[in-house]
Amino acid sequence: MSILDKVRTRFVHRSLLVDGEVWSFVETKEEGFPLVLLPGAQGTGDIYFNQMLTLGQDIRIIAVTYPEVSDCQSLANGFRTFLDELGISRAVFSGSSFGGLWLQFFGALFPQYVAGAVLANSFIDSQAKQNFLDMALAMSGADLVTMVNRGAQAKAGQSAEHTQLSEIIGELVGPVQSGEGLQSRLRGLRFSDVAPVIDISAERVALIECDDDPLIDPTMQNEIAARYSRSARHKIEGGEHYPAVLKPERYTAILRDFYTAIAKAEAALVGSER
Repeated sequence: MSILDKVRTRFVHRSLLVDGEVWSFVETKEEGFPLVLLPGAQGTGDIYFNQMLTLGQDIRIIAVTYPEVSDCQSLANGFRTFLDELGISRAVFSGSSFGGLWLQFFGALFPQYVAGAVLANSFIDSQAKQNFLDMALAMSGADLVTMVNRGAQAKAGQSAEHTQLSEIIGELVGPVQSGEGLQSRLRGLRFSDVAPVIDISAERVALIECDDDPLIDPTMQNEIAARYSRSARHKIEGGEHYPAVLKPERYTAILRDFYTAIAKAEAALVGSER
């Protein structure tokens, strides 16, 4: 059974139409304080298969596949409506890469929804990557899909986790996410304004970065760390740009511990208001 089949047979995949755009998601439980996961530009919410299969029985995880919209503010506005449709007024959020970029727009616009935010392999400004992004946007969609899959396949023999990453990317990029859809998200990266600050207290934000991330270089890592200088900064060795897949135990532990602390703080707040 493929990785995608394991997730799809265990959890329900659903979709909502929000302002003419399709928001798809996997939900591991229907009740409980939510942990909402936002993937990067490449792939879908299924990239969090390790976290769903490991934590999903105990935590209400919602892994979102957001629409292929290029504007971060539009994504933030649509996301608010999506959450309202699900009856979610407050949650812990984790966004990876582009998902972490536009999560900052959401957190600045609608901080009342954000009990906590994990920004993983993310950044505040993509200026340093404009040459790479211009190259990817100049390619045909089919060529971009081929490049992405060849890059993953080239590392498949390095470890069991790299093989899993190659498998899940092969199942998602091309069959589920078209090259043109990927380019739409990359366009959002290329032309985004500098991300605003999430308007919540420092202890409710955490950063995850990898020592060998080929896309988010140390300068970009230091920029976002300087912005959230009073927040926890976690470094994962060997996670590249996909620690959720390549270093799942460490990544999942960070998410679990952060979620647990925020959920406890939220419960205490609710108790004090009674």
